[in-house]
Amino acid sequence: MKNEKRQNEVFLGNTDKAEIPAEFAGLSTYRIGTQASDIDGKPLPLTYRPTFVGRSEAAAHDKIAMKRFRGIRGY
Repeated sequence: MKNEKRQNEVFLGNTDKAEIPAEFAGLSTYRIGTQASDIDGKPLPLTYRPTFVGRSEAAAHDKIAMKRFRGIRGY
């Protein structure tokens, strides 16, 4: 399985969404890859996709993600 992570990117995880969430649209380095894999490197169904962000925007991504999480949790 080919690793899709580019140099200076951070792997965020796999998603079952094919579009960039509105909250992350302002991050110019956020992208969705083509083939997700499990922890052993085996391909997941094509409904899952890997997500990445450039190291330069990793902190901004984390801040947005925590805000989303707090909203879900109600605090």
